[in-house]
Amino acid sequence: MAAVRNVVVAVLTLAASAAIGACGGAYEEHDRGGRRAQYTVQANLFCESLRTELIALPRPLTHARLARYLARADDAVRSAAAGLHDARRTQGSGVSSQIRSFDREVDGIVHVVGRLADEPVNRGFSPTPEQQGALIARAKEARQAFGALRRSAQAAGLRHCGLGGDDLADAVMFTAYRAQYLRIQRATFRSLRRAPFRSSDNLSRYLRTSRRYLAIRAAEYRRVGRLMPPAGLRPAHDVLLQRLAAAIRADRQLQSAFYRGRSSEISQSTDRLQRTDDRYFAAERKLRALLDRPPVVRSPAV
Repeated sequence: MAAVRNVVVAVLTLAASAAIGACGGAYEEHDRGGRRAQYTVQANLFCESLRTELIALPRPLTHARLARYLARADDAVRSAAAGLHDARRTQGSGVSSQIRSFDREVDGIVHVVGRLADEPVNRGFSPTPEQQGALIARAKEARQAFGALRRSAQAAGLRHCGLGGDDLADAVMFTAYRAQYLRIQRATFRSLRRAPFRSSDNLSRYLRTSRRYLAIRAAEYRRVGRLMPPAGLRPAHDVLLQRLAAAIRADRQLQSAFYRGRSSEISQSTDRLQRTDDRYFAAERKLRALLDRPPVVRSPAV
């Protein structure tokens, strides 16, 4: 009996130990789940706050304003990253691989936005085309980095993280595009003002001056075509290029009509050129309005 009693006591002792161990494991799992839920709430709040700050920043129109814009965006990103890192540290050692991956992407965003804010072009008022190109390349890097952050956040169950990067990249590209396009327009207007006035009184003079005008407009088309507009300007940019190309074709047709000396064809080609020019100028006014610039007042020679 004593032996049987000893066996029963041993079995009960083991059962009690197992039950206590199971309760402890359940408590630890519950505690880990609670910390994860708390982290998710905190991380989403930091991310939503960052997105709100980036969207609320006034869109810069000049590089002087862009420097201030990027300095504020850099501060906002660094502040949000610090909060996210602090929230992750509350997880202790049991951090999931998805959260660790997200944390690395956060560091990547801090690096990319910091490089964008430190770009030399932001310290000058008249950046060179090469500097503009470098700035646009940095903006594209920022867009890609925010995209990677967004995908990593979704994998970690963070629905509000990774947003706002497109607004930042678009603001930079808008400023760069605006500066480049307005520079091209100023150069085109200077060339047109220097060009001799086109007159139909003399055929050889008309053909000579028309070739000069066509060369100026073709150069404008090539230079504008190389620009990289942000998404918000892409439709107006594309329409402008299409209508400029149509105006160039109509000008060439008029030149050919003058060369052949057919009065009816000259009249039709002149009307066609006037219509295509009017459509081009309408597209130009629309794009300039989007760039916060007044319409161009053109002289009859232009």
